[in-house]
Amino acid sequence: MHKSVRPLSIILFLPLVALLTSCAPTIPSVIGQPLADAEEKLEQSGLRVSIKRKQGFDDPSGIVVEQDPQAGKKFEKDSVISLVVTQRPILTGSFTLIDSDINRTAEGCSGRGGYYDIKASLQVVVKDEKGAIIGVGELEEDNYTGKGRGVICEFPFSIKNIPKAAFYEIEVGRRGSLKYSLDELNKANWKVDFMIS
Repeated sequence: MHKSVRPLSIILFLPLVALLTSCAPTIPSVIGQPLADAEEKLEQSGLRVSIKRKQGFDDPSGIVVEQDPQAGKKFEKDSVISLVVTQRPILTGSFTLIDSDINRTAEGCSGRGGYYDIKASLQVVVKDEKGAIIGVGELEEDNYTGKGRGVICEFPFSIKNIPKAAFYEIEVGRRGSLKYSLDELNKANWKVDFMIS
């Protein structure tokens, strides 16, 4: 009768593979955590983090709502984990002043005469359908173009973390307001533009 002999190297190698595999670290769960906490935890575990933002109103802004790979999976050091983080809408836009009587100084562009109040730092207010203030920002430094008649000053603005409402009223200083429905702002990608001349 012929006896089969297993090579010793295979017998010793299999338990070593099982031991190394069982000691591999596992991905921690960061669902429901603020982004900064989640990043710190994952980076301390030896993972690299990739972030995608998901606009919506259902969860507080800046919270991890998805991760891939899922928690509990084994990983190698420097593996990449993708996180999806909630973000409430950011309202962006511009306020453009077109006039021949514009003041240009080292501090920037500003209106004169009847437009004296139009300059960087002019307040931008967002109200909901009940008139409650739900966001406040200000005009930023202008983008200046032109000379003489028809000088244009364009002041960008952005307001973060806008909560859900049926309607929005956006007002720049005392220059009147624009009204939008939630659907209209979604279709416009939360960008609005004012112009006065």
